[in-house]
Amino acid sequence: MDKTFTMIVGATGFLGSQIAFHLSQKKHNLILVCHSNIQKAEDMAAQLIEADRIECYAFSCNIQSENEINSLFQK
Repeated sequence: MDKTFTMIVGATGFLGSQIAFHLSQKKHNLILVCHSNIQKAEDMAAQLIEADRIECYAFSCNIQSENEINSLFQK
């Protein structure tokens, strides 16, 4: 992978979403990570891709689970 991505954990919360919108305006490629609201994260990713022409991916992950974290990084 040649591009740099910024991962935002808790991306669907207030602070996470504000950080995502701010970074996307600065043309950062993003990985949005949430625990339970994957549909909101996917909708956010689509909005950021459309508005700011960045690469953005959404994943669901319980960061308290080592197995889920390992699975996330394999993706």
